[in-house]
Amino acid sequence: MAGRPPAASPTGLLVGMCVSVGIALIALVLLVVLWTNQEELKAAADKANSDAQRLMTPGERQGAWADWFNQATGGKSVAKLMHDEMADLGEIISAESATPAPGLAARLHDNQLNGLWNMMEDDEILDDPSAVVERPLVDALTTMYDLYKAEHEAHQRANETAADRQEQIDMLIETNENLGKEFEQEVGTLRARLDVIDEEWKSYRQQKEDQFAAFEKSTQDRADASFAAEQELRGQITGLSQELSKKADRARELQHKLREFQILPQSLMAARQTDGKVLMAKPGEDTVFINLGARDRLVLGIRFAVYPPDTGIPSSGQAKATIEVIDIDENVSTCRILRDNALFPILEGDLIANPVYDRGRSLTFYVLGKFDFDYDGRDDPNGKATLQALIKENGGLIADELSARIDFVIAGARPAVLRLSSNPSPENQAVHDDQSRKKDTYTAAINDAQALSIPIFTQETFLQFMGRVR
Repeated sequence: MAGRPPAASPTGLLVGMCVSVGIALIALVLLVVLWTNQEELKAAADKANSDAQRLMTPGERQGAWADWFNQATGGKSVAKLMHDEMADLGEIISAESATPAPGLAARLHDNQLNGLWNMMEDDEILDDPSAVVERPLVDALTTMYDLYKAEHEAHQRANETAADRQEQIDMLIETNENLGKEFEQEVGTLRARLDVIDEEWKSYRQQKEDQFAAFEKSTQDRADASFAAEQELRGQITGLSQELSKKADRARELQHKLREFQILPQSLMAARQTDGKVLMAKPGEDTVFINLGARDRLVLGIRFAVYPPDTGIPSSGQAKATIEVIDIDENVSTCRILRDNALFPILEGDLIANPVYDRGRSLTFYVLGKFDFDYDGRDDPNGKATLQALIKENGGLIADELSARIDFVIAGARPAVLRLSSNPSPENQAVHDDQSRKKDTYTAAINDAQALSIPIFTQETFLQFMGRVR
């Protein structure tokens, strides 16, 4: 890179002059020795060459100092040239001038400083190389010393920091080595324990595998035996279920008959009396009119069974139709047909009756026994309460005790008694005793009602008279 000529460096010139003077003196001595004593000259030459080598190498003579040797002609020696250059240098230093002087300064300016200028520009470290090269020597040296001092202080601080860091590193290395040793010891201990545990685990696993295999075989054997027994039991259960179903059907049939014949229906003459009759009825219509009204203590929702006038009310209470009061006037009421028979339609003049209803007073009923409204062969838990509610809805009263003031008794099935084994448990014995007391109470109430000539309804006959057949 081409550069502008820098200002001469006084320090560089001084050094160059000193070196040049030294070389010139050595060469002069060598010449004298050569003329006086060949041997000594030779030795001196060797020594001079050695000394010259120490002052300047041959390569350096081909460089920046080559001009001095080339100009040492016309009676001027290198020393003379260097002396002249030193004189010029003195003038430069005293004047602190940036103007290059002729002679040595010019050559140094053209070679060394120009090379320094180019090197600064090539390295591109300084933003402005002229701020250093073109400054006076003292300012440049001051700047260089300040920079050197700053670098030296930074270097010292770096060394101190490096020493601290090295000390910390040494401590960390020592600590790490100690931890490594402790870790290796712990690892060795854990490995020994792991080996023991591994052996124990292998032994335990083998033992459990053997036990599991034995248990699995035993379980499979029991499962096979249980499956065979289950198949056999399934076959027995299927046969027993079929037999039980037949017996259950027969039991329901017998229970139904038992409920009918357990208590023989009384003549029930009071229940067979009519309460009114149909005033108007048209075939195909769903309403009829009856001769009862508000003056007869009639209430909405009450039901009447309908009977033909020629046969009257049979002892079974079975009716040809059922009607329900939906509108009440003073003397006439409108009823909705709930059930009828297409072969025997409701006609004008048909009789109506309800064993609970009485236009003059409220009839009293006494209810006892067990009831089965859905005919499934089992007593309904709320059967008695259901029947009592039906009586109250139709205007009747319920008595808690049997007396001569009772109008009708409604008797359900007699309570069953548990059959005991030869050696019954206390629980079965208690149940048996309780059922026996209920049976005795039931029997005594029936006998008292018959003795008092109180009409007795069975469940079936009462529902027939009420027009509430299944």
